Amino acid sequence: MRQRIVRATNPQGRTVEVALLTDDRQRPAPQIICLMFNRWTQENDFKYLDQQAHTEKEVSRLEALIQQQMVRRDTRNKRLLDSLKLIARNAFYQALQPFKQAYNNYRDDHELFRNPTQADRLLAETAEHVDAYLLPTGNYPPKLDRIVQGLLAELNATHPLMPDDSGRPLRLHLGDQSDFQVAIVS
Repeated sequence: MRQRIVRATNPQGRTVEVALLTDDRQRPAPQIICLMFNRWTQENDFKYLDQQAHTEKEVSRLEALIQQQMVRRDTRNKRLLDSLKLIARNAFYQALQPFKQAYNNYRDDHELFRNPTQADRLLAETAEHVDAYLLPTGNYPPKLDRIVQGLLAELNATHPLMPDDSGRPLRLHLGDQSDFQVAIVS
């Protein structure tokens, strides 16, 4: 290794000494210096050297936070949201298992199952029940359509209730967007 101490002056006229190291023993020093100074600017950033020269060597992090009038972060909301994310993930994977077994193609089962769970939906309410029509993006091939219809039938057989305390059952159906005509009535 060769080391060269170079005195460099920035455009504002400030001069600093910089140590350059190289393992190239054949090249002349002026050429090495030129190559090194033409490399990425972050390697030769004079401002960084100025900040580094004026930086305190030891700082109490607690004292710095007190001076900035910082307070301790309330992480209770983050813990709650992390818990909800974990519950949602576990519920999704629990619901995915029957689909995985029926579909039996692990290459894209996760994506195909997620499609109806995130599909647009239309609700048709009566005093006795609520029908939810899932409108997935794209058309399913017959095998996949039968699997999804079967899973919805199994879910409907458990008689899920609306969460509005009305006691009305929620019935899920796989719909096709061409089956519906939407009109705005004023």
